[in-house]
Amino acid sequence: MTRLVFTSYSQSWKQHARRSDDLLVPLSEAARDEALAAEPDAPLADLPPFGAIQSAALVDAFEQARAILNTLADDPAWARLLRYRDYDLRPMAHKNLLFALEDAARVVHITRAAIEAHPGSAAILLDRDPAVARAVRAAIPGVELPNVAAEWRATLPERIRPLARFSRDRVQIWRADRPAPCGERPVIAFLDAPHRARLLARTLALLATDHPVHRAGWGEGPDFPWPDDLLVRPAASYRWNAYTPRGAAGRVARHMLGAQGRTDLAAFGLDAIGWLPLQLLWTLRYTDIQRYAAMIEAFEGLARAQRPALWLTLEDLLAFGKCAAAVGERFGVPTLNVQHGIIGAYPYRTGIDVVGTFAAFGEADRQTLIERGADPARIVVTGPVRYDDIHALKVDRDVMLRGAGLDPALPVVLFASQPGQRLVSEGGRRAALRALARASAETGAQVVIKAHPLEDVGALRRLAAEVGLDAPIVGGQLYEWLLASDVLATISSTVVYEAAVAERPAMLLEWSGNPDVAGYLDAGIGCLPETPAQTGAALRALLSDESARAALRERQRAFAQLHLAGADGRASERLAALARQLIEDVV
Repeated sequence: MTRLVFTSYSQSWKQHARRSDDLLVPLSEAARDEALAAEPDAPLADLPPFGAIQSAALVDAFEQARAILNTLADDPAWARLLRYRDYDLRPMAHKNLLFALEDAARVVHITRAAIEAHPGSAAILLDRDPAVARAVRAAIPGVELPNVAAEWRATLPERIRPLARFSRDRVQIWRADRPAPCGERPVIAFLDAPHRARLLARTLALLATDHPVHRAGWGEGPDFPWPDDLLVRPAASYRWNAYTPRGAAGRVARHMLGAQGRTDLAAFGLDAIGWLPLQLLWTLRYTDIQRYAAMIEAFEGLARAQRPALWLTLEDLLAFGKCAAAVGERFGVPTLNVQHGIIGAYPYRTGIDVVGTFAAFGEADRQTLIERGADPARIVVTGPVRYDDIHALKVDRDVMLRGAGLDPALPVVLFASQPGQRLVSEGGRRAALRALARASAETGAQVVIKAHPLEDVGALRRLAAEVGLDAPIVGGQLYEWLLASDVLATISSTVVYEAAVAERPAMLLEWSGNPDVAGYLDAGIGCLPETPAQTGAALRALLSDESARAALRERQRAFAQLHLAGADGRASERLAALARQLIEDVV
């Protein structure tokens, strides 16, 4: 009888005492890639592409999170927990529940797919993690679990985390610099990490003529300093929680501990959903709700101390931006959430489900959000500010290429890399770089790599060397390199938007099965080689077929009109005008 061997770690498979009929079922794309790297002929179970599995799991996790919150809201104790001083915490909790569920949902989908492909098989799980065991057992009740750790050992860190977080917040507040309250002119507070200020630099400079811009962000660290080349520098810089009022810690603790909300899944019939993490409600009550309450206290203190005229942030998805918007609504501080990435087809990218004004890239995103239940009055199309730079930049291609050790006489492919995340895996990056190495050899095109700001450049360099890609990893602005290149290559990135604005052909190197969530392929502004081996032929066509390039430019312009407010270079002006209008409306 065939036996399915489930594991998240290639090392476990390597050490496993195998039977001749064993089939490996990796529970992540990384586990599969690592196993195949060590053993190219490893006997793999038949599975759909990991991208398709991941996308389906995200949708399931999103809907399950919504259903859990609806169930909890019917319980009086939890109804009190989910409101802090009359602030509704459910929009914040929805995203955190999603993140807590997505890994388990993926394991369930993989397990079900393996069983469907190999009916009647026995099963064994090599992982020690009880959460993984719960997810696999939910799909295969009779799975063999020889190595699973005791539940209490696995959950101990989760039980300690609330205390650690509470203590850390107190230390941060105690150590924080607190500039004197602002004088006569109210401030515009930029609530975000300093490196992301580049995405709004032009708008911040326009607004700074009327209001001092403060950065109330997540702390100045060596990895994310305020960029020196921006048009504006903050008049003051401090942590978002620097002005947390006295007594806040006690209020937060009393809220968490005072309610009698139960955290056992069985109390709400949720144990019937066998794949839910055992500590799901514990984490929500003691870790997540604590965090939301602390954010609310901090933003209230900031509103009182600095009298901000506006809060401006690119954090439109997570609890941070939602708490800021909720407090701003109560204190008369308008919050302007600026779209910073692809909304796309996934429901978890909803963006706004609390309060505040949302500045959308284009009419297409506005309509998507309205269809998902957003208030149309809160969504204003401004266009992406960061793309204004593309129109303003003048680059010396020859100087840039020679500085990177490249020949200006040869075509250049810019690979815009991305760090590992939900939709981009290490295996996906390896496949893309390997395909580029082959395409470069076939066409004579040179490859230059632009790392993401959050990416480990050393690891990226090692990965490129591993697949035989000889390409410099360059610094400087992405847009400069985009304009200096002939073709863009990426996996799944908003850089395809930038390529449309710059009228550079874009090639998507995505073979994991992820759906076209951004609509690049449907709109015809990016091409996907049918297989990695056909990347060279696709690149040759993009470089040499002028009629195809002309047709592509027309599609890019049409896409920009619908999705990027025309990409006319004036998004920063429209966003600044919207910010001023929000300020005036309050006054």
